[in-house]
Amino acid sequence: MRRRLGPDPSAAVTEAAHGAWTTFVATGDPGWDAYALDRRTIGLIAEKAVGVPDPNRAERLLWEGVR
Repeated sequence: MRRRLGPDPSAAVTEAAHGAWTTFVATGDPGWDAYALDRRTIGLIAEKAVGVPDPNRAERLLWEGVR
């Protein structure tokens, strides 16, 4: 697993993560599209939370068909 935030995430990152989580708990919507196999959108949380479609596509495709 790659660490993306480092040992001390900024207050903005902490607030974005907390905001996405509490919005999801309250409404069922974290602020980005739901994950689906045709889009594979995930939430990337940095200074703000944004939806990113299939961010690790190349790596995922390398493993396709491997069991």
